[in-house]
Amino acid sequence: MNVKELLRGIIVVIDDQIEEDASEISKILSTLKEDKFPIVTYKDIPNEEVILSLSSASMVILDWEFKNRKIVREMGDMTTDEVARIKINEVSNPIISFIKVLLDKIFVPIFIFTNKTTSEIETALEQDNLKEQIGKRILIKQKSELEGENLYQEIENWLKSNPSAYVVKEWDKIATRNRDNMFLDLYNSDADWVPILWKSLAKDSDNLNTHNELGDFITKNFCNRFHSYNFEEEYTQKTIENVGGLFKVLKHDAYIEYNPDKLPDIAYAGDVFKLKKDYYINLRAQCDISRKENEEYNPEIYCIKGQAITNNKIIRDHISFIKENDKKIKIVLGEDSTNDNTKKNCIYIVNDENNQIKIISSKDEPISIDNIDCDSLNKKIKNCIDYNFCFKYGALLENKDYVLFPYIIENKIIKFGINKIIIENFNEMKNNRIGRIVHPYLTRIQQKTANYITRQGLMPIPEEMYFI
Repeated sequence: MNVKELLRGIIVVIDDQIEEDASEISKILSTLKEDKFPIVTYKDIPNEEVILSLSSASMVILDWEFKNRKIVREMGDMTTDEVARIKINEVSNPIISFIKVLLDKIFVPIFIFTNKTTSEIETALEQDNLKEQIGKRILIKQKSELEGENLYQEIENWLKSNPSAYVVKEWDKIATRNRDNMFLDLYNSDADWVPILWKSLAKDSDNLNTHNELGDFITKNFCNRFHSYNFEEEYTQKTIENVGGLFKVLKHDAYIEYNPDKLPDIAYAGDVFKLKKDYYINLRAQCDISRKENEEYNPEIYCIKGQAITNNKIIRDHISFIKENDKKIKIVLGEDSTNDNTKKNCIYIVNDENNQIKIISSKDEPISIDNIDCDSLNKKIKNCIDYNFCFKYGALLENKDYVLFPYIIENKIIKFGINKIIIENFNEMKNNRIGRIVHPYLTRIQQKTANYITRQGLMPIPEEMYFI
């Protein structure tokens, strides 16, 4: 891996000894300048308003101790209470509050390069509930260890232990190149490409959703340019002790959670609404809900309704055969368990003393295999399968009249019935939105629903043709 190429971009350095030629930070700056990195420097901790502007930085290098000259100069104009508050705040290193905002607002590597011992800084960060970030988003090193090429070696070692940081930097390198190429292509095609598109999109959507339509056009164009990734396996592997965050990671691929204070202005296909214990998915096509009707925006939305179901109903196989002894085989319809709920889903095939094969369903009386009531046996199997959901090959297998969606609530599955479409007015439902299911997950739900409820021009199949 070429660390210098991976980190290519603006480097932000915050250190009050920047202008001192003999300082350790000056030596680090010299190394970066020799390798042609653009550098932005601050002698004091920047205001929080500056932080969002640092999101495009390649990394942020911080010192740990600052002489707050600005405060000292202004103390003469302050009241006793204000001076007392400053002294109280200085008990805690002011850099910590800055780091917390950096961690919360942007995803940029934070390197604390200091003359103090690393253990002392780690202790201070742990006391401010930042222990989990040490060695991950925060790298702590003594300045004396970072002369010349040692700087890049330490950063490479850090990247090896942080696959997420490495992937972000590698992806960002490709994304930046694709973004620049895209806008150059659009501008070279026509310098007025924005008003051209805006006029066309505004006419199609009654000026209601033009800003989103334009954004979607740019985003699709941008995504279509991603075709070559080069993630090095050495930097993407790491031993994982637990997978507690697996749900939250996978959720972002299928479901967008809305901020209740910043709900979209218009309805979207895939919008999820929650009313008490019930969940609704809007399946109406986006082109039908992006326009005004009678000068008012209040489209009808077509929803299916669902409820949360606990994961203990998931089984890995519908039917399992378990040999208990030479004369008894247990057929488990669902999970093999000893609790009462599952026992009723067990059927035993028994070879008795007279070498007669019989069937026992839970605590029922034995039934000779010659006298099996197939209908009752089928009902028992059907009840078990209907009650549970089979998990196989990484998918939740569904019956025809419902769909399952696992990414709204952790440790819960939402079961949506698709045998009935519920029509609602958007204005009456819009404040109950909690998120949106995205494609291709939404596509699968829409297609399955359409297949189930649509039978245009086709005769229904009479049940008597097969069940008489």
